[in-house]
Amino acid sequence: MNRTFSWNTCSTMNVCSYSTLACRMTSKKFGYHEFSIPKGCKYKNTKYPLSSVSWSCFVFNWNKMSCWFDIEKIFNREIHPGESYNITVSYQINYISFPAYSYTEVSPSDRCLQKLNFAGDVGITIFTLKFSHSNESMTRLIQFDNKQVVKPERIKGLQTYQTKSTIHLKWKCPSTHEGMEFRIRYRSEYARNNNMKEWEERKYIWIMSYSDYIFHFYNYSLPSNCSVTLTNLTSFTSYDLAIDVIPRNGNRSGFWSDAFKITVTTDDDIPQAVPEFDPGYFSSVNESCVKIYWKPISRVKRCGNITNYRVTIITLNDKESNKEILIPPTKVSLDTMIDPNEISRIELTQMNRRGYPKVPDAHIFVFPDNSRPPLPTQFKVETLNNSLVLLTWKISPETDNSSFKELSSVTVVWCKGTLPNICFEPLESRIFPLHIESMNTSTVISLGIGNYSDYIYGLSLGAETREGLLISSGIHWYEDCVYHINGEPPIGPVIERKLPYNHNAVLVQWKPYTCQQSGGVSGSFLIRFCETMGKVCKGHYQTRNASIDKHFYVLSNLRNGHRYSIQVGTKHKFEETNGPWSEPVYYDVPEVQGSQNIVIVGSSATAGVVAFVILITIGVRLLRHKCKKVDEETRISYTVPIKKTTNTTEYECLLEKRKRLVVTVVLMGRVNYDITIPMILMLQDYIDLIAMMHRC
Repeated sequence: MNRTFSWNTCSTMNVCSYSTLACRMTSKKFGYHEFSIPKGCKYKNTKYPLSSVSWSCFVFNWNKMSCWFDIEKIFNREIHPGESYNITVSYQINYISFPAYSYTEVSPSDRCLQKLNFAGDVGITIFTLKFSHSNESMTRLIQFDNKQVVKPERIKGLQTYQTKSTIHLKWKCPSTHEGMEFRIRYRSEYARNNNMKEWEERKYIWIMSYSDYIFHFYNYSLPSNCSVTLTNLTSFTSYDLAIDVIPRNGNRSGFWSDAFKITVTTDDDIPQAVPEFDPGYFSSVNESCVKIYWKPISRVKRCGNITNYRVTIITLNDKESNKEILIPPTKVSLDTMIDPNEISRIELTQMNRRGYPKVPDAHIFVFPDNSRPPLPTQFKVETLNNSLVLLTWKISPETDNSSFKELSSVTVVWCKGTLPNICFEPLESRIFPLHIESMNTSTVISLGIGNYSDYIYGLSLGAETREGLLISSGIHWYEDCVYHINGEPPIGPVIERKLPYNHNAVLVQWKPYTCQQSGGVSGSFLIRFCETMGKVCKGHYQTRNASIDKHFYVLSNLRNGHRYSIQVGTKHKFEETNGPWSEPVYYDVPEVQGSQNIVIVGSSATAGVVAFVILITIGVRLLRHKCKKVDEETRISYTVPIKKTTNTTEYECLLEKRKRLVVTVVLMGRVNYDITIPMILMLQDYIDLIAMMHRC
């Protein structure tokens, strides 16, 4: 029975010529109770909880009683600073009187009287408190059974012995005839990690009659040890133990002792399971090599530290060619060779120092590539936020293949890793059974720690063969960009360069977005331009569209002698929204009169350029030869800049400026952007290199 004690049940009576307050302890049921002291005694001892009681006592281990008295509350008398008070405390235990203790000059800060280690046995206790001040005198009587307020000392000499499923506890028994109840509370590390507040509990009750105690005491035969065995425990698991004790005189009474706490780990055992190894946990590396993946078993089923994994590869038509591979315990995947023309059975298990589990190995079947189910189509991965990812796909239920009877499931997998197929941590997966009437084509997964860009995502399609085997297409890892749904690039594209394409056209090239920079699914690039006066547009913007897989565009029909502002942006694929624009670049269209053109002028330092232009000319002639109709002429002119050095005189520099290298490439025939533009970009890179060699 659990009890808490109320100390304020008091009756006032007149004894002789003074008022007497007799207080007796009562008890009530209220869960587990704990010792408390008056609030006015806080400064004396902060170890115990505070309450509104006016006094409190407890007996430590049946032989040391401590008490606290709040003078102001007991006598209902305010203590004033600077005044002199005389207080006498006397007491009896089992009607045996003990010397009185006298307190004088009590100050407001000393309103709490504390006395430790009252002598005497347990039993009926009567305190007499006498208070005198000037001509005023009062007496208070406090009577209670201190046997009801005993707090035992905590257990001593605890020893533990454990097996894979039990913990045996042994400690020194109390050398007293008083009844006691020992409480053994315990919880596993799994309950602790799940923040479970409930502990499992065992009780051990020690009761010895006084006559038996006297008999054993004088015959030196008192039991020396108490013990309890905890059973049905999990192997290789740490358990938190807390052992405390409370007096038991028929029912529980007094206070729980301080708990003796310890953590004990049970012995290990062989593993109780094999790794999770589903049919779709592999991907093709090449025709004769696959990478297999698995999920390690939970710690509670390992029953010890895993020392290695074992992979066995069996070719069904040649069982004598079995191959066994031992793998370190830190691995979560393995590249292994298979016969590309045969059905392979791959088995997996693990062991600890006690051995392998007694259950069959996990296994999958890998069929030749042309006999596997087809991969799902239109596989796409998009993010809802940094930790929620949407995967969508499509499946054709009319798939015709003689190797299997019907499609059975779709397996979605993801892991922290890097492409093309490397997982740093064990796979996570979700399996969707396929039913034609309700076929799953999407799922949202919640990632663990980290950002969506730290993970790779895959998909496989499972089927059942006519022989009842479960087979798979293998994992198809998603290699495209992972976009935010309805996202857009946070920054505009960066224009790398602008090149004259002919006398009234310019080629604009920009850097492609990385996956992280793109933000969302872009449908196309936008190029806008306008005529400017300085850096201010004089009219409306004109806009052109470029395919999302192109990173250049030719703006043509520009007006001679005018300046243009040019910017590049993106258009969302599914929304009518545009991303941010790039910083503007400016292009000055040159003045051209008639059909005057500049030809190649060389010097001794430009032999490399001449050779390069000859190669370009040969390529152009071959291209022109293939053209059936000659109806266009494209001329592209480049001027190699002359850079001045610190050692060149002004006169020498002027001479060099007159010799500026000018390169003109003339393309005859119908212009094919896919051929000529890469050629122009390559030529520009070469001319930039020549420019570095020409300094003045």
